Amino acid sequence: MLLTRLGPMCRIQFSTQRAEKKIRWTQTQRLATGKLVVLSTAADNFKTICMPAVIADRPIRDGLERNPPTIQIFWANLNDAVLDPTTELVMLEARGGYFEAVRHCMVGLQHVASNDTRLDKYLVRLDKSDLPAEYVQKNPEMDIRSLIHHVPGSSTLPAETVRERLFEAKESFKRYNVRDGIQGDNIPTYSNLDNSQLSAVHRILTRELSIVQGPPGTGKTFTSVQALQIMLDSEPQRGRNVIVVAAQTNHAVDQILCHFINLGYQTVRLGGRTQNEEIKRHSMYQLRQHTKPPRHKVDGDYRPIDSAYRKNTARVEELVTSIFSDELIDPEALQAAGLITQKQLDSLLAEDGWSHASDEDETSSPLAQWLGEQRIEASSMNSIDPDFEDLEDDESVDADAEDFDIELDDRIADDEDDGVYGKWVPIKYQWTGANPRRHTETDLVIRNELKRDNLWDVSEGYRGAIYQYWQRELLRLHLAKFRAELTESARLCNDLKTNRWFRDLRCIKMAQIEIIGCTTTGLCKYRGLIAALKPRTMLIEEAAEAKEASILSAVYPSLQQLILVGDHQQLTPQCDTPILDEPPYNIRVSMFERLVTQDMPYTMLNMQRRMSPILREVLNPFYPHLEDHPVVCQPNARPAIPGMAQQSFWFHHTWYEGIDENLSKYNCLEAEMIVRFIDYLMMNGVKGTEITVLTFYRGQCKKLLGRFRRLKHREPFRNVRTVDSYQGEENEIVILSLVRSNGRDGPHKAGFLRDSNRGVVAISRARRGFYIFGNLTNLEQACDESRKMWAPVAAIFRAHNRLGSDERLPITCQQHNRTSWITHPDEWLKYHGGCAEHCPEKLDCGHDCGRRCHWYDDPILLNIGRLAGSHY
Repeated sequence: MLLTRLGPMCRIQFSTQRAEKKIRWTQTQRLATGKLVVLSTAADNFKTICMPAVIADRPIRDGLERNPPTIQIFWANLNDAVLDPTTELVMLEARGGYFEAVRHCMVGLQHVASNDTRLDKYLVRLDKSDLPAEYVQKNPEMDIRSLIHHVPGSSTLPAETVRERLFEAKESFKRYNVRDGIQGDNIPTYSNLDNSQLSAVHRILTRELSIVQGPPGTGKTFTSVQALQIMLDSEPQRGRNVIVVAAQTNHAVDQILCHFINLGYQTVRLGGRTQNEEIKRHSMYQLRQHTKPPRHKVDGDYRPIDSAYRKNTARVEELVTSIFSDELIDPEALQAAGLITQKQLDSLLAEDGWSHASDEDETSSPLAQWLGEQRIEASSMNSIDPDFEDLEDDESVDADAEDFDIELDDRIADDEDDGVYGKWVPIKYQWTGANPRRHTETDLVIRNELKRDNLWDVSEGYRGAIYQYWQRELLRLHLAKFRAELTESARLCNDLKTNRWFRDLRCIKMAQIEIIGCTTTGLCKYRGLIAALKPRTMLIEEAAEAKEASILSAVYPSLQQLILVGDHQQLTPQCDTPILDEPPYNIRVSMFERLVTQDMPYTMLNMQRRMSPILREVLNPFYPHLEDHPVVCQPNARPAIPGMAQQSFWFHHTWYEGIDENLSKYNCLEAEMIVRFIDYLMMNGVKGTEITVLTFYRGQCKKLLGRFRRLKHREPFRNVRTVDSYQGEENEIVILSLVRSNGRDGPHKAGFLRDSNRGVVAISRARRGFYIFGNLTNLEQACDESRKMWAPVAAIFRAHNRLGSDERLPITCQQHNRTSWITHPDEWLKYHGGCAEHCPEKLDCGHDCGRRCHWYDDPILLNIGRLAGSHY
């Protein structure tokens, strides 16, 4: 038993023998922290007993990799807590779903169901009245100076004049009535925002429910930040009205919070051990360390609760120790429990009774003398599992469903100071009685022996069985008290958490925090804290990626505004229980998508600033009204790719895919082709940081990174990402590895690639160059979904003569403007960044270069050449 401030945990050992194969604990999602399990006794085997529990901790080295493996659980009902260490249990795991995140959401839904909110008319009844928020109706004047970025015609004016006019322009918008719009008064001429962005800012500032769809590259996050900046600047006092900012993933939350931190707003991050160093400095944990609010009644409450928790821990330890002592049971404890009579106790302690015992150990206890050779060391249930040679091949897992990754806010522990630490109370017998015939108190012979007034008259062969009976009865008699103490421990842990939230609330107010960020799971997990702040505005970034229930369960009573910013044509909510994807559940339909498809009022950003126009064309089938901002249409705004005649190309091939030990797909030849292609681009002066490789499979990520490590002449290349992890990101050059291929004749299977939402993300990340490597025939023939996604994209490549249907990739020499065609990874060996001609130049030492045509500014090639010349 581990008594922690997260609640009492039970450590259990289990056997993997039924799996009959070795489980790879570092790679599997089995028994992940926060998942649901149910237990029953082996004797009952779920006929009448079913005890739910949640995985509390998942240590690998000192837990699952031990033999037998161990795990720690929270009993869902502490009245189920098992105290007998000899009880054999059977455990079943819920392989689908992730209970801990769902639990927070369900609790939040229970709160929401009991209270009406001003947003119900939109979210439930689909009211299209599109009303302004209450506080805007009362005071529609806002400080919109942050929208003013430049002065018209500033390029022809002196710098001092520009500064003066910019100051005057900003001051004229310090108190601006936003009720009727913000596109008048020549604001567009002063702002970097386009008209659709200004319209979105107006909607965010004024409406109770604001929905903004942002196609790829249209600046969703920038627009959201601009709107919230106006809200914050319009506040008469910093921290008076905190704004809640949330997103589905930790990465998305950290990304938008960095904008507010850079703008100088007081920001705090709830939950999640973020990987972002800047965000770490703004965590709730750090705020606690550096903010010392004046003493308050809450501080006085903490000490009694903490004292009660410590006393409870001591009582649990004392209770367990009294039952599981290193010594034998105290006879007086047996009499006090009513397990033996006073006469039996007296007989056991009588001097003449001792004469029946051996004189070998005169210092031992009466029970030790009474048991004699029947006293044995209690055997532990540490049965060693066989060392299976075969690795587990879990056919029940969808091989495509490999991006399941537990968000840190979903885990049991909250913050850096909430690790799984506590008081370890071992529950284990040191001694017991021998009972080779497995007698119990139900046996007539045992019942008769128990009736003897003089315990020394009990037959020696039955004394071990009787001692086991006493142990079981003491457990039974103490079990209710044990469970009551555990229940009290859990209540005190909850009181400590509530008390800490009150102290956190004071820290937040003292620090005048203006922005609070967390994941959508955190909205419910920290509901008590956030609701106590009484926020009136909440922004959900990448809202189309969040489950509806996660947002609905976080509609706090104080909210006057809910802002949903996202794109339902990109990533949707993940659901790892396939049947729940389908009607009537539709878990993958987000609140954002439901409201947009039900024609609720919303604003769509329509001007992209990421892709060169020719790359943007691949989005036309999905966003027919998307336009190019002038910034991407200017000459040299998106320079050509060195060594390539085209900014985009689809290299079609029919090379076979494979599957790795984690059931993830890969394609070796495709990976090798891409690695050599990137090496070629680098030989032409492209920086490695300007290239990102995207793929739908982690198996392919591993293959690509492994192949890059073989290029000894290059620095390690690490920009290999899964599509799911790259929403909201971009780079100059994006290479898409499709992987899926079973040759020319199939069978054709698309896997992840059939998902148009993932497909849209994959094709919209590049600024200057976009290159696809994959089997187009497979995608066109695998299924209707993949054909609808990829056939229109291929048609655009084909229309520009950029589809290598003959399995050839064109490269163009910068020296001679000569195009060569690559059909196989081995052919890259003939090219050193240019064409196949031999380089006619001399090295500094006077020797011939000895290499093929190359771009001279590549320092790696020059160094290699000099090194080669030094050997002559």
